[in-house]
Amino acid sequence: MLLNIWQILCIKTLWISIAIAGVYLYLKFVLFNYWSRKKVPHVPPNIVLGNINKNFLLDKITIGELVRQHYDKFRKEKYFGIYIFHNPILVINDLELIRLILVKDFPYFYDRGIHSNVDVDPMSFNLFRLPGERWKNLRTKLTPIFTSGKLKQLYPLLYEVSHEFVDICDKILEVTDVIDMKDLVERFITDCISNVAFGFNCNSLKDPNNEFRNNGKSGTDLGKYSATLSIFGSNILNFLRLRVFSSNVNKFFIRIFEDVVNHRVKSKIVRNDFINLLMDLTDHKQGSDKAPIVNKSDPAEMKNRKLNMLEAAAQVFVFFIAGFETTSTTVTYCLHELAKYPEVQEKLQEEIDEVANSPEGFNYDNIMNMKYLDMTFNETLRKHPPVPFVNRLCTKDYQIPGTDLRIPKGMRLAISVSGLQRDPDIYPEPEKFEPLRFSKENLAQRSAYCFLPFGEGPRICIAKRIALMQGKLALATLLSKYTFSICDETPVPLEYSNRTFLTVAEKDLYLKLTKR
Repeated sequence: MLLNIWQILCIKTLWISIAIAGVYLYLKFVLFNYWSRKKVPHVPPNIVLGNINKNFLLDKITIGELVRQHYDKFRKEKYFGIYIFHNPILVINDLELIRLILVKDFPYFYDRGIHSNVDVDPMSFNLFRLPGERWKNLRTKLTPIFTSGKLKQLYPLLYEVSHEFVDICDKILEVTDVIDMKDLVERFITDCISNVAFGFNCNSLKDPNNEFRNNGKSGTDLGKYSATLSIFGSNILNFLRLRVFSSNVNKFFIRIFEDVVNHRVKSKIVRNDFINLLMDLTDHKQGSDKAPIVNKSDPAEMKNRKLNMLEAAAQVFVFFIAGFETTSTTVTYCLHELAKYPEVQEKLQEEIDEVANSPEGFNYDNIMNMKYLDMTFNETLRKHPPVPFVNRLCTKDYQIPGTDLRIPKGMRLAISVSGLQRDPDIYPEPEKFEPLRFSKENLAQRSAYCFLPFGEGPRICIAKRIALMQGKLALATLLSKYTFSICDETPVPLEYSNRTFLTVAEKDLYLKLTKR
């Protein structure tokens, strides 16, 4: 009896060992041998996680910093390969090849390859994540909302919140001159976007713990593994039917959107804001629980049909989430840099004071046309790009010009924005904060494709203008009233958080404020 049990255990152990050895050999000589077979320069992978290293696992670096570290090793190459989990990723370094992929040969690379599954994760059905014809049709519908003319209509809503921003700062200064500017800027941007996107001011400046802000923060706090899989491993998420955004976040934003729309329809309210413009594109009778009935093989029907409530809610959601995190982070890092470089802050304040004292003051045109403010904002975007890489999915086989490498359909590509924008061959002394890098003369000497904070080509960030408007208004408002300086509580450097794929400050930013 014991002999039989022993024999069975030996046989099972043998088969398990053979299976483990088979998996190991497949990973080592097939899956993780891909770039070697293609003769592409690459980072040697580990057998389990590819090029996910211990610094990422131990929360010492973000996924953006991980890709940038690999870029630094291979920046002299036209391209190189990495593995994120089991997926091979081709990282593009060459500026001309970047132009081809993002612009000229865009039809080969029009998808991002990011997780989007409306059945499992309704809020993932948004413009940033959608693939193919769905993205193209939705982009066509939404583009008119973001024209300069439409933004001018939205500007008074933001300007109104900027006055509240100053009032809150003044009240805090009555108690202390050391203020957490990261928290205040986040609250300001939250109020701006809720006012523009959802049609009401959620008053985060006065009530930082309100439901709207908490759900907004939850919408960006994806966790490092969910964020990484969302970008580089959407096939894994789809196979396991996992969501990126929590059920509570999905339900909250759908409910808020439906409540606002139903109230406006019932009360016949018209307001110059994003949600009113989006309502013109939406079939209000088709609720968020109903999938649209449409013949996907008919391009005309796909193009002409209106959004259902769920699809429209997803667009407002991404408008809030993307604008909240990216704009607030850029303003936060800009204040941090200005506090470290007082000579830059003083020069910027001179320009701001001149505009503030003009007859028109801080109107839309003046805010958008300040040259040194624009250079300062761009230098912040260069040094701390909110999105540290641009990713694409090859949608049909593509031969890289002048090489033997053919990119197969389904291959994931990445462009290290943070790597390019801190490349010393492109930007000398990249760690230095120098707004004059973006003077007209210096811009003329560089390729446009080494500065990609909003991406480029047909899939450039559709809300670029409104992000610039919000960020510049925040800076102009604050710097016209206060001077910022480093204090004992100021973190230097201000490190990046690992909870999302975006470039977000990990710690609070305490700065000393002095009223001017």
